[in-house]
Amino acid sequence: MPGTGIWSGILLAILPKCPLCFVAFSGTAVLCTDGSVAQARHTIASTPTIVATSVISLVVLVSVLLNYQASKTPRAMLVLVPGIMAVVYSATWGGGEWLYYSGVLAMFLGIWMNGSFRYFTTRWRQAMRGGLAANYGQDTLVR
Repeated sequence: MPGTGIWSGILLAILPKCPLCFVAFSGTAVLCTDGSVAQARHTIASTPTIVATSVISLVVLVSVLLNYQASKTPRAMLVLVPGIMAVVYSATWGGGEWLYYSGVLAMFLGIWMNGSFRYFTTRWRQAMRGGLAANYGQDTLVR
């Protein structure tokens, strides 16, 4: 059938492909209905929100612990655990957007510290000293 290729391409570009994208897509579809945007001045945490926040936080915590590295993980946990606590507190008792996004940022930094944070800080220091331009294109780092 002619013309079906373009429609399938459009649907492939528009529809979400991963579970988290699907949740975001459906949440946006619910909030943006009838040509208006739903706004709430007071957020009441529902049971699905609390469960989803707790499960995602637990998955992040277990993932970092499964990727245990003696020098990185304890420091990462010092940033990650308060971030998880801030997100869960904000979702359950209404700590506000500032607390929620601060917790998300702390969780992101904790995950990054456990993973490849040292690589980026080393590259940043090299760039600031001017050593990166001399070794451009090489994957070796001077430590």
